[in-house]
Amino acid sequence: ALVDIYLASVHQDLADIERCVREGDEKALNTALHKMKGAAKMVGAAALVQVIERWQRAPGQPLVEELKQAVEEVCRQLGERA
Repeated sequence: ALVDIYLASVHQDLADIERCVREGDEKALNTALHKMKGAAKMVGAAALVQVIERWQRAPGQPLVEELKQAVEEVCRQLGERA
């Protein structure tokens, strides 16, 4: 199911984003955030989309901790539904 695929990939996406922040790779970071946002929209993870959009509007303020919390919450919610 779509949710299972999402749950399997979202942690890798988060790790990719954290790596981009550490390495200062803005282009790859933008790509990874865009990918995560699109996937979040497909599974109805509105809170996660909001965190990503805030980050995209103010890229100089990485929201890694907020993003982690939102990912954990989405996984918990989707895990309960699955």
